[in-house]
Amino acid sequence: MVTNNLRKAVVYDVDVLAKLFIKNLKKHPEYISHGEIQMGVGTADGKVAPNASEMWKKYIIEKVEKAEAEVFIYEEGGCIIGFTVVEIDNDGGEPFGVICDLYVLPENRIKGLGSLLLNEGLSWLRSNGIKDFYLESGNSNVDAHIFFEKRGFSVVSHVYYKQTLS
Repeated sequence: MVTNNLRKAVVYDVDVLAKLFIKNLKKHPEYISHGEIQMGVGTADGKVAPNASEMWKKYIIEKVEKAEAEVFIYEEGGCIIGFTVVEIDNDGGEPFGVICDLYVLPENRIKGLGSLLLNEGLSWLRSNGIKDFYLESGNSNVDAHIFFEKRGFSVVSHVYYKQTLS
């Protein structure tokens, strides 16, 4: 695995990242979690929202430009094959790290790129003084759950959703 294929994303990468993410979400709606629902990319019934691409581009541009966030991508042959999005949050208390997204094209998952991208994100967070890390995952995204548990993450809560009828 070539680590010099890893770099920070720039605004120029946003369209490609959005296409990659939305294409995956359409094929694998189990990836939809409360984060996608809250940002308007997914719906509570596990579907991709009609304006998902537009909403995700808005989200990823914010992460690329925000000082408290970073987007790392992995490329091979000039094509993005994986990325991770991390940010620092404090929710009014002690700062903590959030792994917002981690994605590697399915045909490249046995190469260790997910671990490489996760470690790069965690290193960036640690270099900013962060010691605690959180992430959320779609309820039935079992492969992701196994991946993160093998890397020391554990379940600390379940997120529930209720829509208020007008």
